[in-house]
Amino acid sequence: MVCVFRELCRAILDQSSVPGRTSADYQLGTTRVFMRENLERHLEKERSDILRSAAVTLQVSAGYLKGPLCNQERRGLERRLAENE
Repeated sequence: MVCVFRELCRAILDQSSVPGRTSADYQLGTTRVFMRENLERHLEKERSDILRSAAVTLQVSAGYLKGPLCNQERRGLERRLAENE
């Protein structure tokens, strides 16, 4: 099982688009991946960009769902206020 994850880590690191990256920038241990700071910083930036994009997508989707519900609730409140006047 460890071998599968090791190969997966190697594939991810080989596909990373870090300018000036060499195979000496990382080393795969038995249970850990050791990286130079510039490679780790680049991978963390890519990860945060992907997470930010996913969060924005979820927020936009929630806005499309939430908007009609808020409008419906607002109209109901306006009706009740009009009835009380």
